[in-house]
Amino acid sequence: MTGRTYPVARGAPLAAVPDLPSLMIDWVTGAASLVGATAEWRTCLESPSPSTPAPAWSDTAWRDAWWDDFAADLPDDEAVSICRSNVAALAAGAADVIVTGQQPGFLGGPLYTLYKAAACIAAAEARSAAGRPTVPLFWSGDDDDDLREAFAPRLYDPRRRAILRPVAPIPAASLSVGALPASLAGAGEAA
Repeated sequence: MTGRTYPVARGAPLAAVPDLPSLMIDWVTGAASLVGATAEWRTCLESPSPSTPAPAWSDTAWRDAWWDDFAADLPDDEAVSICRSNVAALAAGAADVIVTGQQPGFLGGPLYTLYKAAACIAAAEARSAAGRPTVPLFWSGDDDDDLREAFAPRLYDPRRRAILRPVAPIPAASLSVGALPASLAGAGEAA
């Protein structure tokens, strides 16, 4: 632990919110199952590099076709150069990879997504500096089409001392978040 102290939340405890998924309750309360997982992740970050090359990158034809699509999305020549050397290191089995990602806005909002991307890069740089070449890989699940999931959370509003509940159930035929009318998307905030 860092020894930091954090302010105590006032109002209804988040873990007491009705219908909160058990994984979220464990995360909010600091349950042992998640604390153990965090310790396991730290061990993986500190462990030495495995000696087996990654077979998925050994198919040159697949890798070249993938690279052509990927490189077209990179912003400049420097990014292309960095990515090309990272892909070559992975293909040769000369580097590990740290993979993480986030569905934007889920469990922490957009800043959490940026934090996780930065943490992935920092962890890869730290491992590389310690002699274990590591490539960061961050995915973003930005194609959410599960409207029921998007409207499932409840939120405590301290200004009103109330738990905001989801808007009325969405018809089964409309499952795409992107097709949601703006009037319905803002209904939760207007409650």
